[in-house]
This record gives sequence, C-alpha cells and structure tokens, in this order.
Amino acid sequence: MKIRIALFFMAIAGVFHAAAQTTEPKTALLIANGNYRTLGNLEQPIPEAYQLKASLEGLGFEVTVKENASLEQMIDALIELQATLNRKGGIGFFHYGGHAVQVGGRNYLIPATADIPDEARVASRAVSLDDVNAYIGDSDATTSIVILDACRDNPLPRQSGRSASRGLSITGQAPQGVIVVYSAQAGATAQDGVFTPALIKLLNQPKSFNEVLQDVAQEVSRRTNGAQRPFSYADLTIAPLYLAGRTPLAPPIDPVAPPPVTVPETRTPVSATVNTGRLAQVQLQREKLNIEYNQAVEVRKGTGWVPVVAGGGGAAFTLAGVGLFLWSEAAYSDYQKALDTASADGSRELVQQLDTWKVVSLVAGAAGLATWLGYEALTPKPDKLQESINQLDQEIRTLGGTTP
Repeated sequence: MKIRIALFFMAIAGVFHAAAQTTEPKTALLIANGNYRTLGNLEQPIPEAYQLKASLEGLGFEVTVKENASLEQMIDALIELQATLNRKGGIGFFHYGGHAVQVGGRNYLIPATADIPDEARVASRAVSLDDVNAYIGDSDATTSIVILDACRDNPLPRQSGRSASRGLSITGQAPQGVIVVYSAQAGATAQDGVFTPALIKLLNQPKSFNEVLQDVAQEVSRRTNGAQRPFSYADLTIAPLYLAGRTPLAPPIDPVAPPPVTVPETRTPVSATVNTGRLAQVQLQREKLNIEYNQAVEVRKGTGWVPVVAGGGGAAFTLAGVGLFLWSEAAYSDYQKALDTASADGSRELVQQLDTWKVVSLVAGAAGLATWLGYEALTPKPDKLQESINQLDQEIRTLGGTTP
C-alpha cells in the first residue's frame, strides 16, 4: 500500500514538473538564407523556416523569422534575441538554414548579401558560430538550443584558393545551458530538405529533447541510407528538457487489482496536419506580400510626381491641341474667303503653323495620358496589396495562427 501511495505522488510530481516546464517563456529566432547574391541559391531554408515557425508556435514559442538576412541583420537579430532572453528568461531556440563554411577549424554562417571572394575574408563578412553561442550562452535563458542545418560543401568559388574542408567542424565545448545540434557529423555534408523536416515532424512528441533528437537522427539516417548522421553536444548539467510536456509513466499494475480500463487510442485528425501545413504556406505568402507592399510604398513615394505631371501635362496638351484645332479650322475658313485678296498668303501661313502645333499638342497630350495610364497599370498599388494582406491575416487567424 505504501509503495502504491509513493508511486501515486511521484506521478503527480511528474505532472506538475512537466506543467512547470511547459509554462516557461519560450523565444525562438529562425534565420533562413536562400537567395544569395554571389553564391548558389538554396530552395529549402525559407519554406522550412516557416513550417518550423508554425510547429514552434504550437509549442508556445514566440518566433521571429529573418529571411535572406545581411550580416548586420543577423547580428541585430541575435542581439535582440539575447535582450529578450535577458528580459523574459525561459527557453531560447535558434535555428539557421543556409550556407555555412568551415575555415581554420571555426564555423561561419554566411549572410545572403555577403560578397566573399576567398576564405581570407570569411571572418569579417560572416557570423561565426562562436559569436552565436556567445550571444545565447551569455543570456539569462535557463536552457537554449542552437541548431545548424547548414553542413554543406564549401560554397566559396573554386578559384578563391579555398581549402578542401567539407561540412562543418564540431567544437568540443558547449556554453553553459546550451544544446548545440548539427544536421550532419563533423566534416560531412548534409542533404537539403532532410534534417529540418524530420525535426518538424517529431518535435511535438511528449519526450525529452534528447529523445526527440535521437528519433530525428534515426529518421535522417533512414532517409539517407546512413549517409547523414546528425550530431549534438551539450552542457551535461542541463536537466531533461520537455518542449511539449511529458507523459508520466503509469505505476505498475497490482496483481490483485482490477485490470485497467482500456482507453481507445486518440489519433490526430488528418485535418489538423493539413491545417498546420496550410498555415505555414499562408504565413510564407503573407511575408512575401508584406515585402511587396513595403516596396510599393517606397516606389510610390519616390515616383509620386509621375502621374501628376504626366496626367496633368497630358490633359493640358490635349486641351491645347483641341483649342488649336478649332482655331486652325476658323483660320482656314478665313483663308478660303481671302483667296482673291493679298492677305491670302498670310492666312495660309497661319493655317500651316496652326496645323503643325495642333499635331504636336495632340501627340504630346496622348503621350502624357499614355504615361499616366501606364504608370497606374504597371506600378503596384499599396492599397490593393494591403487588402490581400488583410485577407491572409484573416485566414491565419482562422487556422489558429497569430498575426503581427
């Protein structure tokens, strides 16, 4: 009897322990670089980032996505993440998808706008993993996770004198309270579209994060026929981390007690999975429309004078052309009456001049009006884009997501 009571209180303690973990503040930063100015483009990082964002938000994270970030934007985002963790504490989460390179045994994350012709300039034009770990490790987060899905071939130009190093190096020391995860083992390259989708698929399990990583590693190994093996290292003093809570183990069954009631297995409705995928798609579409909206506003600010000048000038020249046309017709009538007089030559010269200016005015008016119509047809309209963004925001809220 005492054993059964002890097991009961242990189970209750496990429940409260899990509840306490799941209510901690959770802050995530996802940097996804896919469209590179001077290096090869990557298709997967940006879509994967928004799918991961939806999964993390389902676990209670506040998520920021930085897409195709420059060096300054990456550093600013890391500083903002550190400031948030210092203010709120709790769990920190950093994920990077994009090009990375190993130089001199150190790992560097390459900004989308970077121009790096050779390895000598990597340290000054990319973000080192050591700096990432420093920003996050020096914060007031209780536990932080750093994930690099960037173990690819050296992306620098072959003529740059690059080294033969493949993949990323695995540093042997983790900052206190930080778990660092690589999508492939040291010196190996990772396949695009394998590690992060597996992480998204398995992240919401009621298991410790270490157990989730083991499941992810098995999934990645299965999908690559053993060619890719994720690797992680961590501060061993970190307590088990349950991002999705945990399910306590049931106490052993007493032989004399009645058998437990069998509860039918609860399956996640297919619609829930579909909604999660649709939510990620809609959020990605909204981010792109928001970029187009900001660009349209800037274009309108810089060229707002075009429709005013073209439209007003076109209308003025058209009216002038009509006036000259009527004047020339009247002058031509006078010319006809003066054919038998000495003034006929002067009237004819006036009619010719008026005919010339009439054509010039009408052509100028038509050009001005055409410019105005073309500007309105070809220039994006911020108000129309805003209507589309509002519609997407409504759909995001309907799917259970959050909007800015």
